[in-house]
Amino acid sequence: MPAGAFLINTSRGEVLDEAALRRALVSGKLGGAALDVLRDERPGGNPFADLPQVIVTPHMAGGSRAAVERALQMAMANVARFLRGEAPLDLVPLPSAS
Repeated sequence: MPAGAFLINTSRGEVLDEAALRRALVSGKLGGAALDVLRDERPGGNPFADLPQVIVTPHMAGGSRAAVERALQMAMANVARFLRGEAPLDLVPLPSAS
């Protein structure tokens, strides 16, 4: 990553080497990070709590009422599109076989 870049992780805590990320943040190689997940999400498990350039949020936005309602609306819209013979919205392409 370029010097001063910001890293954002909203997937899984295991995809990051948190020790390496911390070193990059402390050294200034990275400008900051926004993390919605950590490897250890128990109380006291945040290794970035002392770093002001890091924002850590609880990995729970998908469980909000608004998120569930939006997912239902999107699913219903895609079913209606399918029944009309149209392609679904926000289709994620499959990886190529090459």
